[in-house]
Amino acid sequence: QAMARWWNQLPGEPTDMAQLKRYESRMQVEYTIVVTQLHGALQTPRRPLVHFPMGVAKPRIEVHSICTYRPDPTSNTGSECPLPGLSVPNHQAYADRHGYKYVLHTELPLPDREAHYSKMLVIHQAFLSADAPDWVFFIDCDAFFTDTSTSLPDILATYGAEGPSGPHFLVAEDPGGINTGTLLFRRSDWTLVFLER
Repeated sequence: QAMARWWNQLPGEPTDMAQLKRYESRMQVEYTIVVTQLHGALQTPRRPLVHFPMGVAKPRIEVHSICTYRPDPTSNTGSECPLPGLSVPNHQAYADRHGYKYVLHTELPLPDREAHYSKMLVIHQAFLSADAPDWVFFIDCDAFFTDTSTSLPDILATYGAEGPSGPHFLVAEDPGGINTGTLLFRRSDWTLVFLER
């Protein structure tokens, strides 16, 4: 529906009815198929899980999520959304199992902007706090931890981010491209500059 609204509201007036194109759902299906095939062809092999080294101090990690659902006709969200009742206990149980602080945000800090801006602000504010963690993991309210035995330090070790010279930012990828439903940021000058942009 969002794609149809965008396509059908493109600026410009066609000179005749033959030039008028309406969005058709098959266009989205075809696009999704092509992107999925391209992703499969270019995807690097899945890395085997590397466990965080024993005897090494684990980084301090906070898990943040924004769960705010208001009635919204564009996404068919009703007045009562059961999702926070399902995902929040999942997030909390995962954080408890691994000793992470879990921070649930029930309001968008930037309600007049798209939700991803609020994600970045929440992460930025966590790093500016007096007791800032080494890493912040952000998980969308509609995402779940399904392998609770894998810790976030294991993910850091798997992608070479466990040491000070590793990446500052890890993000998920799916056939549609980058998926900001899960983000992992290291506390660093680079991260602060990135988040302030």
